[in-house]
Amino acid sequence: GLRQYLEEYAYGNAMTSDLWNSLASASGLTEIPTMMHSWTLQMGYPYVSLRWDAANGRVTASQQQFQIAVNASAPSTRMWWVPLVVQPSNGPLQTTVMDVEQTVAFAYNRVPESYLIGNVNATGFYRVLYDAPLLADLRAQLNRDINSIPVDNRAMLINDAFSFVKAGLQTADQPLALVDSFLRAETNYVVWATAIGALSELSQLLVLQPSYGTFSTWALSLLAPAVQYVGFAPKANEPDTIKLLRDVVLRSAAKYGDSSAIASAQQAFAAFMADPVNAAISPDLRNFVYFTAVQNGGEAEFDFLLQRYQQSIVAAEKTRILYALTFTRQPYLIQRVLDLSLDTNYVRTQDTYLVLSVLAGNVYARDLLR
Repeated sequence: GLRQYLEEYAYGNAMTSDLWNSLASASGLTEIPTMMHSWTLQMGYPYVSLRWDAANGRVTASQQQFQIAVNASAPSTRMWWVPLVVQPSNGPLQTTVMDVEQTVAFAYNRVPESYLIGNVNATGFYRVLYDAPLLADLRAQLNRDINSIPVDNRAMLINDAFSFVKAGLQTADQPLALVDSFLRAETNYVVWATAIGALSELSQLLVLQPSYGTFSTWALSLLAPAVQYVGFAPKANEPDTIKLLRDVVLRSAAKYGDSSAIASAQQAFAAFMADPVNAAISPDLRNFVYFTAVQNGGEAEFDFLLQRYQQSIVAAEKTRILYALTFTRQPYLIQRVLDLSLDTNYVRTQDTYLVLSVLAGNVYARDLLR
C-alpha cells in the first residue's frame, strides 16, 4: 500500500486521505480511511473502561475521551476506532476493534488468582481504566509474580492509574495501593522512572501537609530494595539500564531523606571538592551527587559548582550543574540562582526557563517566586 502510494503520487501533490485510500486498496480493508480519520481529524485520545459484570460472567469495555479538565456540563462525544486487545490469564486473547462504538463485551471466567490485562504490551494509543475487582486481581497477581505482567504493562498501569487520579476518575488510594503491591520487587528502569515521576508529582502536593512524613517514610520503604539492588558504586560491564536505574533511585531516595544515600553523595562531593582531578565523579552518578550535595549543603558546595559551571565548556555538564543549583534549600542561595538566571553573562536566555521551572518545584523557593 505504501509503495502504491509513493508510485502514484511521485513528484506530485497528495492529501492525507490519498495515503489511507492506497493502504485500503492494497489490503482490501476498506474501513482504513474511516478508522484513521478518527485519529487524525479530531483532538485527543481515548481511555477504555473495563468493568466486570459478575451476573453475566462478562467484561464490558467502553471508551471515552481522556481529559484532565472535564466540562461536566458538556461531556465529550468523540469516539475512536480502538484496537482493543485484552489477555485473560485463563483464556484466549481477546481482540476486537471498537469501531466508534461506545461499548463491547466478552466472556471472562473470573476465578481465584485469575486476572486480565488490557492493551497488552501497551501497543495501543489509549489508557485503560480497570474497575475495582479487576484492579484488585492485577494487584494480587503482581504481588504473587511480578514477571507475569509484561514490563510495558507494569509501567502503563502506574502511569494510567495516577493520570486517572488527576482526571478525577480514581481516588489516590488506588494507584498508591497498586505501587505498594509490587514496586519493592521491581528492578526495571522504565517502571521505576514512571513510578518515581508519578510519586514526585504527588509529593509536591503533600510536602506542606502533616501527612508528608508518613508519605516519605512509605516512599523510602518502596525504594529500599532498589537502592540495595543498584548499590552506590558502578560495577564493571553492568548494563546501561542499571546505570539509569541507579541514578533515578538514588536521587529519589535522597530526596525522601535516606541517610545512607545522602551521606554517600556528600562523601563523594567532598572528595571531588578537595581534588577535582583525581576524585572526579562518574558521569553516571553526577546528577545524584550534585543534586544531593547542593540540596543538603551550603554556600561552599554552591560556590564550587558555580565555579565549575563557569569553567565548563560542555553543554550537558553546564545544564546538569545549573539544574543542581536550583535544589538548594537556603533562601539567600535561591535568590542568587534567580539573579543568575537573569544575568546573560552566566545563563543563556533560552535556559532561564529551566531555572524557573525547576525552582517552582522547590518548596523552599515558593515564597520567592510569588
